[in-house]
Amino acid sequence: MDQHEGAALDPPRAAGPWLPLRSPRVMAGDDEEDGASRRGTLAALLIIAALIVGGLWLVHVLGNAGRIQDCIASGRSNCAPIATPPGR
Repeated sequence: MDQHEGAALDPPRAAGPWLPLRSPRVMAGDDEEDGASRRGTLAALLIIAALIVGGLWLVHVLGNAGRIQDCIASGRSNCAPIATPPGR
């Protein structure tokens, strides 16, 4: 059997620890991609946080409006407190 025939069936050899798995050019670009990925993730988290805060504010406002409407529907006339300036 010829040596060249069996060589095609041999599994590829693993690179030694002294050889980089990727070229330095590719590795340098990873930092930029990581930064862009982090900025995108941070932007998404800020948008989600803003939506949550806005949703909680909306629940609070609509809850107060619902309580005032329930009070008015029950026939009371002093449902919304009137704010008076201090000193009067």
